[in-house]
Amino acid sequence: MSTYKNFIRVGFFCLFSFSFFSCGFFLVPPLEVITSTFDEKGVIIEFSRSPTSFSLKNGFSLTKDDENLTGQFYFYDNFVRFEPQKGIQKNFEYKLKLSSEIEDKKGISMLNDYYHTYSTRKEEVAPWVKSITPSDGTVFFDDNQKINHIEFTFSEGIDPASFDSNFRIEPSVDYVSTFSECGSIVQIVLLEELQFGKEYIIYLDTNLSDFYGNKMENPFVSSFSYGQDFISPDFDFFLLSKDDNEVLKIENQIDNVFIDDRFQIVFNEIVDIENLSAFISMEPDIPFSLDIDYQTKKSAKIFFDKNITWGKQYFLKINPGISDKAGNTSQKEKIFSLCFNNEKNRPVKFLKAYLKNGQNFHLFSLDNQYSSLSFDVVDFPTVVGSESVSTDLYLFFLVSKESEGINRFSAMEFIDLSGTNGCSDFFIKKITSFSSKEFFSQTDFPLQQIDQELFSYYENQENGKICILKCQVEITNNENKGLITLSINKDVSDTLGNTLNEEIICVVNKT
Repeated sequence: MSTYKNFIRVGFFCLFSFSFFSCGFFLVPPLEVITSTFDEKGVIIEFSRSPTSFSLKNGFSLTKDDENLTGQFYFYDNFVRFEPQKGIQKNFEYKLKLSSEIEDKKGISMLNDYYHTYSTRKEEVAPWVKSITPSDGTVFFDDNQKINHIEFTFSEGIDPASFDSNFRIEPSVDYVSTFSECGSIVQIVLLEELQFGKEYIIYLDTNLSDFYGNKMENPFVSSFSYGQDFISPDFDFFLLSKDDNEVLKIENQIDNVFIDDRFQIVFNEIVDIENLSAFISMEPDIPFSLDIDYQTKKSAKIFFDKNITWGKQYFLKINPGISDKAGNTSQKEKIFSLCFNNEKNRPVKFLKAYLKNGQNFHLFSLDNQYSSLSFDVVDFPTVVGSESVSTDLYLFFLVSKESEGINRFSAMEFIDLSGTNGCSDFFIKKITSFSSKEFFSQTDFPLQQIDQELFSYYENQENGKICILKCQVEITNNENKGLITLSINKDVSDTLGNTLNEEIICVVNKT
């Protein structure tokens, strides 16, 4: 019996061992990159198995100094060759990435992304400025001391084309640049005489590169003053166009300004721009924000909050005390009058409304609240079970002359007529929008006889134009007394998107 049990134990052990061996034997390893090699034409990649062309092309990326490259693929068994259109060029850094989504013909993919960086530069050290003459912060007190050149000494030779496109001096001065034989010394020969009492700022951008394409790691800024600065900083104030391509200088006041217009302060020299907001105020007070040019430290754009009242005059005050680098401060208070009254931004204004009541018309207006309205029972019977009666409600608005009137869809959503105490039921079935000319030609509403004030809006449209909504209202009249309310949400808009400044509630007393 003991021998039999041992036989069973051995059998189970062998079966378990065979199962474990079988799983390991049939497990397929992931697709791997064996090598990637660059030559003057392109890159050759060796895989552990042949990848599919579709997954390889989707998961392949090769960049040249962060520029994505396109080219031709060639497939040879487990090898793939990619040749960019211009081959592998000198003085560039190439980055190869193979995505883990690349797979072989059996659908087995790579376990991880593969990366390889290849450089054709002889060296990869970023250039830097060792010295500049005049040195940073130099002040020339003698106006007889003429400055005719500026000289840079770099850590290595600089590409002349790269220098010319990345050097600038402010205020602008005409110059020519000359380079030493090794290219590490650059001399800026000034072709015009510098202005005494001016500070000159020298900039080098990070795109400046050496002969091997290595770029500067940080921008370079240096300054010198030609003569001691005792002059207070000054500025100009501008209205900007939507795309900043056009500017309009503002002397002291401007009107016809759009609600979303922006403004810009431009100083004649570098100032303590970080604290500029402390010197700006608005009356009446409205929130504003600044977009400061921290690179030049000479300008800032002003953005006003949308909570601006159309047609209202605002005063932008810029207080004295803004300082320049020499410690001089602005001396004068400047006040600019701004009026955001461009006709295109004119808000919608509700004037009056008239509900047709038999042969008469009842007025709904803010100046005629809680007036008495008694429906003509001949036209609006109160018998239980009577069907609703259709009548017209005319609403008069003042809108921008540049709009095409009230947006009918906003009117359908945001205009309501309702009653309390079950006095009457109202349903606005249809709304039609009319211009003043269309209104007189397509309706029989006797405007001139009923309301001379509204008729004057029609005759004199210098300040906006009149627009009328005709609402077809279904009314079911009841004997109960109550209040009838005309509600106009402030989101009712014209075709330009202008809305009312406030919600309109007009109430009449049904007797």
